[in-house]
Amino acid sequence: FLYPVGSATLGYGVPAAIGAQIARPDRAVICVVGDGGFMYSVNELATAVKYRLPVVFLVMNDDRYGAIKWLQETLFEGRWGEADLTNPDFPALARAFGARGECLASVEALPTAIGKALGAEGPTVLELRMTIDPPWELG
Repeated sequence: FLYPVGSATLGYGVPAAIGAQIARPDRAVICVVGDGGFMYSVNELATAVKYRLPVVFLVMNDDRYGAIKWLQETLFEGRWGEADLTNPDFPALARAFGARGECLASVEALPTAIGKALGAEGPTVLELRMTIDPPWELG
């Protein structure tokens, strides 16, 4: 498990997952990333395709910088600005790079989709649409 402790930087997940896969080609690598963070470094998908790295990128798409919006609302009396996103079709974008891409209908589709993705020869982008706003609670 890799995480940029103390900074939570946007865009870290994609290159970190690629680096992890290169460093440990014998291990399965799954990158769980928000839509905003994915867009910060989506260009690195070209690297994963070029080297046929079987990284699974699970893009949690809520069409916004969800944590940033929540923080703004919390700090600024309910006001927030420019946190909503206009996203591309992530599976189509993946295919444009030469990767596999799939939009999942539900959380229940994850096990099957991840299983297929881990068996692929190159990278896979799985998009999961979300409507859950932070703060997140773990039950």
